[in-house]
Amino acid sequence: MATNSIQSIARAALRAARNAFRTSAENVANANTPGHEAKRTVQLANEGGPVTETTASGNPAPVVSGADGLITLSNTDLVEETLTQSQALAQFKAAAKIIETADEMDEDTLDLRA
Repeated sequence: MATNSIQSIARAALRAARNAFRTSAENVANANTPGHEAKRTVQLANEGGPVTETTASGNPAPVVSGADGLITLSNTDLVEETLTQSQALAQFKAAAKIIETADEMDEDTLDLRA
């Protein structure tokens, strides 16, 4: 496999990690917003190709009784968001290391040809 395709897959993984972190950060920022529906970034592997992702809704939001009637709360789970952000960070670091290693391999190849 050429280093260009390795780097392409790693760049797709970087984008997927960034999007997962961004979606999670939005959920955390809106955790106390009534009616906020938490979203998930679902990553799908493609055989021989980069990762694709889609955004899906989370669990149903709880409904409570308030002064103005029934209020739909946010369904953001802060523990789940912490895990999502930790996973996204690990994925980002791994993909960055892959790109760094591919660059080093390219440099070594160029040195051999010189």
